[in-house]
Amino acid sequence: MAFSQVERANAALSAIGAHRISALSENSKEARVCNARFDAVRDALLRAHPWNFAMARASLPALSGTPVWGWARAFQLPADAVRVWSVDGLRDEEWTVEGRTILADAGAPLNIRYIRRADNPATWDAGFAEAFSARLAAEIAADIVDETATTERMWGLYRDKLAEARRSDAQEGSAEWHPEPGWLAARS
Repeated sequence: MAFSQVERANAALSAIGAHRISALSENSKEARVCNARFDAVRDALLRAHPWNFAMARASLPALSGTPVWGWARAFQLPADAVRVWSVDGLRDEEWTVEGRTILADAGAPLNIRYIRRADNPATWDAGFAEAFSARLAAEIAADIVDETATTERMWGLYRDKLAEARRSDAQEGSAEWHPEPGWLAARS
């Protein structure tokens, strides 16, 4: 099933008992509030889990300049990266993200897995889409219906939808393989 921005916004609006919209750009309070929060909610939810549908890989060349101190090289993040998930061949403490760059002592190219900004709802996983609408509902409820009980109910719905979506997403594919440390292999 393909999703659209308006469909996801309307799912959020329906959950809080608000009027539906026909476009995020229409001149209504509901559309303005949804439009103002849509991208931020999407990006926050993308950062919350390594969603299979949003995972991407890149091979990054080193930038010409070097960091002032602490690391040997800097690598420009892809424009659509919202979170770096892993750097091939490096442990988490062997690299860091600063601004829109990765700093590391590794040589180029630097191979990474990252969560990309999936800004087209038609590409979203169904569970992610449901969790997104629930979170959008939670974030806009106070501005539209101004009822604390509705806002709290929407946050509860979001937590449930997020947990369900994460479980389903985690069941696809296999876990990343990490070689055993030498001492563990020696004990086998």
